[in-house]
Amino acid sequence: MSKDDSLRDLIERVERATGPDREIDFRLFEMVRTDAEHCGYIEGKPYPQYTESIDDALRLVPRHHGVDLTFWPLRNRARVLPLYEDNGRWLHRGSDPHYCADAATPALSIVAASLRAHMGTGG
Repeated sequence: MSKDDSLRDLIERVERATGPDREIDFRLFEMVRTDAEHCGYIEGKPYPQYTESIDDALRLVPRHHGVDLTFWPLRNRARVLPLYEDNGRWLHRGSDPHYCADAATPALSIVAASLRAHMGTGG
């Protein structure tokens, strides 16, 4: 299975999840743990709860991207948007891609949209 296929499978699993899932958290941790700056956790401490904690989920957002959250009953949408700096302000061009995901919780939607952004596939 290619890395992209593995990511697609993980995105689908995150979007189908009904709540926090430590198995998904561990798979995500395995993907990012080699990048100490990105992960922020030291060996021997618990791995992040990406699917439960919005703070941990935000660690997966690619650098120079912003997150837009929309909440509806029983559904949450995250959009991850590439940003550029213009005179000290961070902006998004309407013509630039954005990466969307709907999921059961805000943290799950941020995780799925962030994975889409890392793949470069819109939604």
